[in-house]
Amino acid sequence: MGGGWKYLKVFDRSVFGNDDIVAALPMRKGETVLCSESNGLFLMRGKTVEPWHTEIDNDLIAGQINRAVTLKDSTIVVGTILNGIYAIDTKGRLKWHYNIETGLQNNSVLRLFCDRNNNVWAALDNGISLVHTGSPYSIMIPERGELTLGMIYDLEIVGDDMFIASNQGVYKYGMTSGDISFVKGSDGQNWHISRFGRQIFAGNNRNTLESTDNENFTVVSPTPSSSTCMVRCRINEQDILLESSYSILRIYRYSNGAWRFSNDVDGFIAPVRQIEVDHSGTVWATNMTRGIYRIELSHDLRKADSVQYFKSISDSVPTNNYIMKIRGRVVFSDNSRLYVYDDMRQKIIPYKEINDILSSTADIHYATPVDDKNYWLSGKEGYSLIRFENNKYSLVYNIPVGFFGLENNESNNKVYIHGRTAYFNLNNGIACLDFSNDKLAGESKRSAALTLSHAFYTSSEGNNIPLLIYSKDKQEVKGNISLQFSYPNYDSQPVAFKFILSGAKDMVVVKNVPEIAFHDLKRGKYKITAQAIGSEGEVIASYVYEFVIPTPVFLSVPAIILYVVLLLAGIYLFSKWQTSKVLKQKRKEYEMEKREQDIKMLEQEKLIASQQQQLLEAQLSTKSKELASLTLNVLAKQKTIESLKDSIYSKKLKGGITSKDMDLLLKQLEAAKGDSEFWGMYQNNFDLIHEHFFRNLRERYPQLTPSDLKFCGLLRLNLSTKDIAKFTNLTVRGVEAARYRLRKKLALPEKVSLIEFLIDFK
Repeated sequence: MGGGWKYLKVFDRSVFGNDDIVAALPMRKGETVLCSESNGLFLMRGKTVEPWHTEIDNDLIAGQINRAVTLKDSTIVVGTILNGIYAIDTKGRLKWHYNIETGLQNNSVLRLFCDRNNNVWAALDNGISLVHTGSPYSIMIPERGELTLGMIYDLEIVGDDMFIASNQGVYKYGMTSGDISFVKGSDGQNWHISRFGRQIFAGNNRNTLESTDNENFTVVSPTPSSSTCMVRCRINEQDILLESSYSILRIYRYSNGAWRFSNDVDGFIAPVRQIEVDHSGTVWATNMTRGIYRIELSHDLRKADSVQYFKSISDSVPTNNYIMKIRGRVVFSDNSRLYVYDDMRQKIIPYKEINDILSSTADIHYATPVDDKNYWLSGKEGYSLIRFENNKYSLVYNIPVGFFGLENNESNNKVYIHGRTAYFNLNNGIACLDFSNDKLAGESKRSAALTLSHAFYTSSEGNNIPLLIYSKDKQEVKGNISLQFSYPNYDSQPVAFKFILSGAKDMVVVKNVPEIAFHDLKRGKYKITAQAIGSEGEVIASYVYEFVIPTPVFLSVPAIILYVVLLLAGIYLFSKWQTSKVLKQKRKEYEMEKREQDIKMLEQEKLIASQQQQLLEAQLSTKSKELASLTLNVLAKQKTIESLKDSIYSKKLKGGITSKDMDLLLKQLEAAKGDSEFWGMYQNNFDLIHEHFFRNLRERYPQLTPSDLKFCGLLRLNLSTKDIAKFTNLTVRGVEAARYRLRKKLALPEKVSLIEFLIDFK
């Protein structure tokens, strides 16, 4: 062999039955345990080898050993191909066994590793399992062939016996012998089990059960009725047991060395899940589904004097509520936070002192006292040990719900305390924790490295751009940065994570998970210091990551110059547009003013025309009056002249005047008539008043003579036939004849009135 090394044959394979050796483990001084694949364990002392018999030889041979490691306390852990992991001590006795039935993910163990905390890591066919051998935990699970327990709701330890209340009944487990037996008379759902003096009470789905011999349960409720919770309390200076059910509250009193049923509480009927009594003797009860009751009992405890119902203890949507007592104070839960009752304000308020140390979504259902300072809180997410010290609460220890590998009863996962051991209710099993101060202190001081596992930023397009994790150069980040750290908290110690951002912007964020994201950071250099913080506020581990947010292209010097140019151009264009807009507005205003002026001028012209029309109408009215007056005067004149002529002519016949004088006088009278001059004046005025009557008549009927026109004017004036005869020196028959000739010239039908035609003529 190269390098001077040689392989020497020590034993022949026949010593191991021609089997393969898969592990060699140093055990005691000068001794080594050899693990064969199919023939069990062998012990080598010097140059001799002999089989090492243990309690589980047959199981190891059947399971086919594949890997083995030694723990710090010399425990030998053997991994098999077919049946999981076994642990034996130096005397070959079985310490524990995990397979797929007891929480292991798979039965095929490919590798084993023991870490510095003495925990065992197992590489399996379908993943990795962690066995907390370095932690003060253990799990009690019925072996194959033993009774199955079902979902466990409560337990009580009496001497060396553990009584387990489940959804199948009550079981008695011998903590020394390891035997499990069913307690008679406890069939069905059991909500609780508690010991008061020599009596053990169990809350069955159908009745309240009692056992005094630790072997059998008998019914003690006076009528068939469920029992959901039972507490010992003091109300109105009376020491009693108070019991809740699906409908009523019941009172038990101590008499003749035993607790005995006393009475039902009248005045209150509701399905109750939990009850607690505060320092004043007020009863607090949670409804099975929604809300909380505050009940004050009468002095003799036989009826409820007052009942106050809180449908919701917070501003959120009503949910299931839970009730517990911490340091003598009644505490409520709404699946999110804890609350207490403020006696001064008579109002339920958040219990800030405890909420601040728990997760923001702490779903707490029960609180179990260890002593005056320490309390176990249990809920949907797991179990937390809190401590009240130096006038404040702190989180000492935390166990997540999946830590034990078994399902728990979310709404009834109580913690039972016996001495310095905590018992946790699981499905078909019970977990145990030795929480003595030295062990918990040791657990809490363990630490691990905080490392950056993933870093990226989100671009403006929404893409996640990965960042280098181990680069010494500052990474350029062009968006919102997200960092995800890794902290191997395998022992579930209470750890918070503080993220300190320093640089162009300073910020401090504390979270329960090792991940952080920063949004909308300004350009510049940044440093993120991530810290893992222990339960006492100490820094367990830290990590520093630096990055820079560069000046974006749109903020560079050329971009700024371009922005200035664009801004100036924009200002110019805006000014030009604004000027054009102002001019257009002014032009529009001018046009509107001009239009208004035109309208005003038109209105003035209309007014003038109206006034002129009124003036013209007045003139026409005057002319019409003048014409009428003139016509009457002419008629009167003609009558006078005719009368004079008749008188003179009469005198002439009588011989009172000469014939010569008579002729001369008649000529003068005829000349005085002024017929032609009158007619010209009459025609002008008539034509003016009647809108060019004669002109239009002449144009339409050119065959009309001046005498016809004169006759038409007189007819238009609607003069009588006699007046027309006098005016024209005609006889009545002459006037009628003239009217007839005129109808012919005007071609009027017989039915049309001549006068109406002339009056309507335009």
